[in-house]
Amino acid sequence: MDRRHFLLQTSASLVVALSNTDAYQVTAVVDARSQIERLMMRLHEQRLFTGEILVAENGHAVYQGAFGAADPRTGQPYTINTRSCLASLSKPITAVATMMLAEQRLLRYDDPLATFLPGFNDAVGAVTLRHLLTHTSGIPDYPTLNVDRPGVTNAEILAALRRLQRPSFAPGQKYAYSNSGYVLLALVIETVSGEPLPRYLAARIFKPLGMSATFVLTGPDQKTADVARGYDRSGRADDFEGMATGESGVYSTVTDLLRFDQALYTDALVSRRTLDEAFVPARVREGSTSYGFGWNIVSDASGMRVWHQGNTAGFRAFIERRLRDRIAVIMLTNGGDTDRMAINDSIQRILQREPAQVAPIAPETIRKRSAR
Repeated sequence: MDRRHFLLQTSASLVVALSNTDAYQVTAVVDARSQIERLMMRLHEQRLFTGEILVAENGHAVYQGAFGAADPRTGQPYTINTRSCLASLSKPITAVATMMLAEQRLLRYDDPLATFLPGFNDAVGAVTLRHLLTHTSGIPDYPTLNVDRPGVTNAEILAALRRLQRPSFAPGQKYAYSNSGYVLLALVIETVSGEPLPRYLAARIFKPLGMSATFVLTGPDQKTADVARGYDRSGRADDFEGMATGESGVYSTVTDLLRFDQALYTDALVSRRTLDEAFVPARVREGSTSYGFGWNIVSDASGMRVWHQGNTAGFRAFIERRLRDRIAVIMLTNGGDTDRMAINDSIQRILQREPAQVAPIAPETIRKRSAR
């Protein structure tokens, strides 16, 4: 009996034993699971998805699946417990760590950077932690400073940022995505806590939440057999080799990320009041932004939803959390560009019992829509 047959048979048996209302709910879940699986199998057959995915409502998996090889060299298959690179999806975790220290009154969001890290030009040192959290600092993205190379460290990035004469624009003027800001936040966390960021996150977030598969990459020896390797869409090796933290560097699984998602509905890490402030887009004087503290934020007819993507080497990551209905869609892939936004849109339509696009998504569409 294959996995899908077992799931459907088990759920059908439950329907017989439940009340009409509960039976309707179970039937709806079974139908959603079946439709999502058909969508994902079609995408995988078209070589448009290799990785792991989890869809949950109220903390319970509606669908979870894994497709393809986590490491094509060895034939190691992807599972829902394969540890995969989060890339910029590490940023919400860094933001939460910053908020935890703010709740302990060890820092304030409007403290200037120079309070914690000396050696900057005055104009750069005046940038606040709030500016760093919301990508409104004006500090340029470090790849533009000629320090982006395999194995680049936070110390090298910090040295380059200390040579800056001024931000690219006045802090708070506008939104401009900057990995540099989250590297600086990592260094602030280390200064305030007295611990390296990987140890701090492990002790304060990963271990308390039971995220036992999650770690911050600090050396190649951590890439054990159960850790995914990155590849491009042509099948050539394109693995993550960075050693910078805060803006990237976390490896996790869809099941561990669901634990992180669920913790944000409780006071396990930070209070709801603190999160309420995090889920407000920054104020800017020029243009607009939907970014708060580590999350893109959208409010529409479906309520508030917060999301983030990750994109580095062959890895792509995605999470969207629909706060009103407590729906989470989490994807981790290792085969180059994957249109996570379009896949998520189709899944959301399925969950709302609307017609979903199950046709293959054109590669040129993926290239246009792929983003960090």
